[in-house]
Amino acid sequence: MITLKTSGFEEQYKKLRALVRASGVTMQDVANETMRIALQNAMKLTYPKTGNQGRARVQTDVRKLIVPYNSVTATPLDSGWTLIQWQPGNDATAYQVPPELMAAGGSVSSLRSYHERFRNKRGRVTGAPKLNKDRVHAKASMLRQYIAGRKKRVGRLKKGWLPALQHFASAAGTSPKGVPPWVANNPAPAQGHYSGHISKYGRGAIEAHNDVPYMRDDQNDWIIKTATATAQKFLTKRARLMLLGTNGLVARFNSGRRLAA
Repeated sequence: MITLKTSGFEEQYKKLRALVRASGVTMQDVANETMRIALQNAMKLTYPKTGNQGRARVQTDVRKLIVPYNSVTATPLDSGWTLIQWQPGNDATAYQVPPELMAAGGSVSSLRSYHERFRNKRGRVTGAPKLNKDRVHAKASMLRQYIAGRKKRVGRLKKGWLPALQHFASAAGTSPKGVPPWVANNPAPAQGHYSGHISKYGRGAIEAHNDVPYMRDDQNDWIIKTATATAQKFLTKRARLMLLGTNGLVARFNSGRRLAA
């Protein structure tokens, strides 16, 4: 789980409070908009960068564990084992696979169970057998079906930011931006939430939580640091516009227009 907190913006908030009051907006407005910006960047920075990158990783990880075969390459033996021969007639490419490794590839559910045994907390495959003869073998059509199903899950990490992003974007009077369709349409439930409250005067705190359990700690720190820095730049730019923009305080004061109380 990783968390974005408004406590990372305290220095900017201190500088903005006077400007915000005079501009006629509230610190609550600023906080919600800041969190929206930070969350959009957190989602952008969370692996994978693209759907194709994530789907390619799925393909690579599964193929580390499971070998596809067809009726040409696989021949059942009287011993119960199966002869696998990638080039028929060429014994140099042949090896035998025990029945348990063939049975483990007998259905999509058994492939899933075998795959899950080798996935670490980050969802990556570790400890895969080095040689094909020691790996589970599955019919090529079934393996394609299983991989296609896993690829539909790509984007789960990014989707963990979606509940908070939708909430704070709505609170800021806008809609989430930059959410790829392959993330929004991921069939897995979004594992994330938000908490806290900030008053219109800036009291309190708000937090956004990505609850997907296999986020890497070193990646988490980098995402939070980068997303926070981007949001801080947004706050600095917002303060400059409030003061010096075409409808900023200086322009309003010079034109004789009234400032907010």
